[in-house]
Amino acid sequence: MTPAALARIGAALFGTRWQRELARALPVDDRLVRRWAAGERPIPGWVGPKLREIARKRARQIRKSIPLT
Repeated sequence: MTPAALARIGAALFGTRWQRELARALPVDDRLVRRWAAGERPIPGWVGPKLREIARKRARQIRKSIPLT
């Protein structure tokens, strides 16, 4: 995963404060997430699958919140 992809996915999942919220969700230090996003540290391989898991959970929450008509 690239830093740009991390930023896009993070913003899609968590909005403008995505770095802090993503750090909480993973859970890792938010400084580490900022380093990943800046390209200062490599993004570990486990982050992509974890982001997919978070996205699936968020999608289920959204589907449950939409009333059936």
